[in-house]
Formats: sequence, C-alpha cells, structure tokens
Amino acid sequence: MRLMDYSASIDTTANMIIEDMADYGEWLGTKLLWEVAPSKTASRVTLTHQGLKPDMECHRVCVAGWGRYFGNSLKNHLNGAPADPETG
Repeated sequence: MRLMDYSASIDTTANMIIEDMADYGEWLGTKLLWEVAPSKTASRVTLTHQGLKPDMECHRVCVAGWGRYFGNSLKNHLNGAPADPETG
C-alpha cells in the first residue's frame, strides 16, 4: 500500500435544511471545514462544523448526523461497500 503525501483543506458553507426544525436558519452561514491528511497507515479525515453551538436547536441533530455519516456511511463507502442512504 502506498501512502500519498498530501494535505488538503476544503471550506464550504453549510446550507442543509431539515423541514421539521423550528429554526433551521440558525445554522445558515456556519462553515464545514474538511481536512484530509496522511497518517501512518491511511488518511485522516477531520470535519469541523464551525459556528455550530450547543445551545442551537440543530446541535443534537447535527452531532448525531455527523457521527452516523463518519461512523457508517463514509466509512462503508471508502472501504468499497455501499454508502448508507440518508434516513430520518
């Protein structure tokens, strides 16, 4: 296995809307910062949701969603398995 020597950072605006939330606008303007860096045996992917605060209504939903995404869907996809679809 060859380890690629690279480091990348991607900054994007968060704009997902969940219809049943009372104030989905609270996360508009927050930023998703994706960082990809090499580690000893693989690559490390880090996501920072800048502007997401614990007192926001969407905080619980976002934390659970990112956990599911990294723990299941992205991991499966990167390992050659089908990615899990988004579910409610």
